[in-house]
Amino acid sequence: MLRWANENLLQLKPEEIGEHYGRYRLHVPEAERAMAKSLERYGQLSPVVVCRRGERYELIDGFKRLAVARNLTQIDVLSARLMEADERTLKPPSTASIAPAGARGNWKKRGSFTPWCARMA
Repeated sequence: MLRWANENLLQLKPEEIGEHYGRYRLHVPEAERAMAKSLERYGQLSPVVVCRRGERYELIDGFKRLAVARNLTQIDVLSARLMEADERTLKPPSTASIAPAGARGNWKKRGSFTPWCARMA
Protein backbone atom coordinates (compact mmCIF):
# COMPACT_ATOMS: atom_id res chain seq x y z
CA MET A 1 0.00 0.00 0.00
CA LEU A 2 1.26 3.46 -0.89
CA ARG A 3 0.23 6.77 0.61
CA TRP A 4 1.84 10.08 1.41
CA ALA A 5 2.88 10.28 5.05
CA ASN A 6 1.99 14.00 5.16
CA GLU A 7 2.04 17.11 3.03
CA ASN A 8 5.27 18.55 4.46
CA LEU A 9 8.51 18.37 2.55
CA LEU A 10 11.62 17.10 4.29
CA GLN A 11 15.02 18.70 3.76
CA LEU A 12 17.54 15.85 3.68
CA LYS A 13 21.27 15.81 3.06
CA PRO A 14 22.14 13.48 0.18
CA GLU A 15 24.16 11.27 2.55
CA GLU A 16 21.02 10.74 4.69
CA ILE A 17 19.27 8.99 1.80
CA GLY A 18 19.92 5.33 1.03
CA GLU A 19 19.59 3.69 -2.38
CA HIS A 20 18.42 0.20 -1.40
CA TYR A 21 15.82 0.23 -4.18
CA GLY A 22 18.32 1.53 -6.73
CA ARG A 23 19.16 -2.03 -7.70
CA TYR A 24 15.82 -2.13 -9.54
CA ARG A 25 16.77 0.85 -11.72
CA LEU A 26 18.47 1.01 -15.07
CA HIS A 27 21.24 3.57 -15.45
CA VAL A 28 21.02 5.73 -18.57
CA PRO A 29 24.15 7.89 -18.80
CA GLU A 30 22.58 10.42 -21.23
CA ALA A 31 19.66 10.99 -18.86
CA GLU A 32 22.05 11.41 -15.92
CA ARG A 33 24.06 14.02 -17.83
CA ALA A 34 20.85 15.88 -18.71
CA MET A 35 19.80 15.83 -15.05
CA ALA A 36 23.20 17.25 -14.04
CA LYS A 37 22.77 20.15 -16.47
CA SER A 38 19.24 20.81 -15.23
CA LEU A 39 20.20 20.79 -11.54
CA GLU A 40 23.15 23.08 -12.22
CA ARG A 41 21.02 25.51 -14.18
CA TYR A 42 17.66 25.49 -12.36
CA GLY A 43 18.26 23.74 -9.04
CA GLN A 44 15.86 21.08 -7.76
CA LEU A 45 12.45 21.54 -9.40
CA SER A 46 10.64 18.58 -7.87
CA PRO A 47 11.18 16.67 -4.63
CA VAL A 48 12.60 13.19 -4.47
CA VAL A 49 10.38 10.54 -2.86
CA VAL A 50 11.60 8.56 0.13
CA CYS A 51 10.23 6.00 2.56
CA ARG A 52 11.42 4.86 5.97
CA ARG A 53 13.21 1.53 6.09
CA GLY A 54 14.19 0.95 9.68
CA GLU A 55 15.99 4.06 10.90
CA ARG A 56 16.98 5.28 7.44
CA TYR A 57 15.32 7.13 4.59
CA GLU A 58 15.40 5.11 1.37
CA LEU A 59 14.92 6.62 -2.06
CA ILE A 60 11.90 5.51 -4.09
CA ASP A 61 11.96 8.10 -6.86
CA GLY A 62 14.63 10.59 -7.89
CA PHE A 63 17.70 8.41 -8.36
CA LYS A 64 19.24 10.69 -10.99
CA ARG A 65 18.61 13.78 -8.85
CA LEU A 66 20.26 12.14 -5.84
CA ALA A 67 23.28 10.90 -7.82
CA VAL A 68 23.86 14.34 -9.30
CA ALA A 69 23.29 16.13 -5.97
CA ARG A 70 25.99 14.00 -4.37
CA ASN A 71 28.48 15.40 -6.90
CA LEU A 72 27.38 19.06 -6.94
CA THR A 73 28.82 21.27 -4.23
CA GLN A 74 26.03 23.86 -4.54
CA ILE A 75 23.36 21.36 -3.38
CA ASP A 76 23.55 20.72 0.38
CA VAL A 77 20.04 19.31 0.84
CA LEU A 78 17.28 17.82 -1.27
CA SER A 79 13.58 18.41 -0.81
CA ALA A 80 11.87 15.07 -0.27
CA ARG A 81 8.33 13.75 0.14
CA LEU A 82 7.85 10.94 2.61
CA MET A 83 5.72 8.03 1.44
CA GLU A 84 4.40 5.17 3.52
CA ALA A 85 4.90 1.95 1.62
CA ASP A 86 5.50 -1.71 2.35
CA GLU A 87 8.38 -3.72 0.89
CA ARG A 88 6.14 -5.73 -1.45
CA THR A 89 4.69 -2.61 -3.07
CA LEU A 90 8.08 -1.03 -3.70
CA LYS A 91 9.58 -3.93 -5.65
CA PRO A 92 8.70 -4.18 -9.34
CA PRO A 93 7.42 -7.60 -10.46
CA SER A 94 10.23 -7.92 -13.01
CA THR A 95 13.27 -5.70 -13.37
CA ALA A 96 13.49 -6.77 -17.02
CA SER A 97 10.23 -4.93 -17.70
CA ILE A 98 11.50 -1.48 -16.69
CA ALA A 99 12.14 0.67 -19.72
CA PRO A 100 15.00 3.17 -19.83
CA ALA A 101 14.12 6.87 -19.77
CA GLY A 102 14.17 7.21 -23.55
CA ALA A 103 11.62 4.41 -24.01
CA ARG A 104 9.05 5.42 -21.40
CA GLY A 105 6.28 5.73 -23.93
CA ASN A 106 6.71 2.03 -24.70
CA TRP A 107 6.75 0.66 -21.14
CA LYS A 108 3.37 -1.05 -21.57
CA LYS A 109 4.81 -3.06 -24.46
CA ARG A 110 7.72 -4.31 -22.34
CA GLY A 111 5.67 -6.20 -19.78
CA SER A 112 3.14 -5.83 -17.02
CA PHE A 113 5.16 -3.45 -14.82
CA THR A 114 3.03 -0.65 -13.39
CA PRO A 115 5.03 2.36 -12.18
CA TRP A 116 4.64 2.86 -8.43
CA CYS A 117 3.07 6.28 -8.92
CA ALA A 118 0.32 4.78 -11.09
CA ARG A 119 -0.59 2.40 -8.24
CA MET A 120 -1.54 5.39 -6.06
CA ALA A 121 -4.61 6.22 -8.14
